[in-house]
Amino acid sequence: MTTGPEFERVGHWRWWRGIPPDFRNVSDIAWDVGRKGSGDRVVIPAGTVFNSSVPWALWWVQSPAHPRFLLAALVHDVILGLRADADNPASPLLYTREHATAEWMSGARALDAPRLRARLAFVAIAIYAAFARHPAAPR
Repeated sequence: MTTGPEFERVGHWRWWRGIPPDFRNVSDIAWDVGRKGSGDRVVIPAGTVFNSSVPWALWWVQSPAHPRFLLAALVHDVILGLRADADNPASPLLYTREHATAEWMSGARALDAPRLRARLAFVAIAIYAAFARHPAAPR
């Protein structure tokens, strides 16, 4: 079993509305984008708040709070928000949704997430990334 970074829950489950809690990482996380040792390193500061977006109807299959998938959700959310100029919200994004989706899978693999669930979730995220149109995301 691979141990990874620690996370803590922020807020409460609002299951009656289909809203999972947010989470935050307890310590800094250094993440190599692409592959380990790629030189493209992102440092995620402690206290970064993120969510694990799983449609409510699928919570019985995949809990948004599954500890093996929280790193994947954090890396995905952080990479989606990285901009060329961190101080300018209008600057272009550094990575596409496709990059973030690939990094989600890397995050799941890093903590030895269940393979079948990881692959099914990856396919769902990739389909969403392919068909969702977000004006701020580069294509």
